[in-house]
Amino acid sequence: PAGEARTKAKELYRRICRARIALLDPASREAYDAGLVSRQQAMGSPALKDPRELFERGRAALASEPIGVALDLLGQAVERAPDEARYRTWLGYARFTAARSEPERVKASEEIKAALLEASDAEGFLLLGRCQRQMGHLFIAERCYQRAERLAPNDAEVRRELEAVVAERKALDPKRQTG
Repeated sequence: PAGEARTKAKELYRRICRARIALLDPASREAYDAGLVSRQQAMGSPALKDPRELFERGRAALASEPIGVALDLLGQAVERAPDEARYRTWLGYARFTAARSEPERVKASEEIKAALLEASDAEGFLLLGRCQRQMGHLFIAERCYQRAERLAPNDAEVRRELEAVVAERKALDPKRQTG
């Protein structure tokens, strides 16, 4: 419908504007070029045909590379192994990380939820909790972390995230009972 076309056109226009800004600003251009080289190297590597390797490299890229590298690698992993819910969960998280608008963040969060319907795992609920927390949905984030904790009771990272969101909620509402 017309509304959908208008939304797509607006998004395309925003992307073009961001690209123009990146090309005009020398620092942004340098960062983009560095990411492009990294992506080309990653794509051109003959060893990167295995979906698991693509997934692992994509996860690692989230912490150390431009977000485009992680999106490319995780996207390829999902293309090669579409039934792997874990791959789709991480791709959704990468998209959430790259999102520039609230609707994009919500859509990426929904991708994670959809993947979790197929495969409930602690890591997925941890990622979903992070998304919800960043969007300010502390109650939902706490529920996600609690679910992750039930699935992985000895996971220190899950415990830290749960404790942090409980403390954050308590700071916002000092009368809130923890338990």
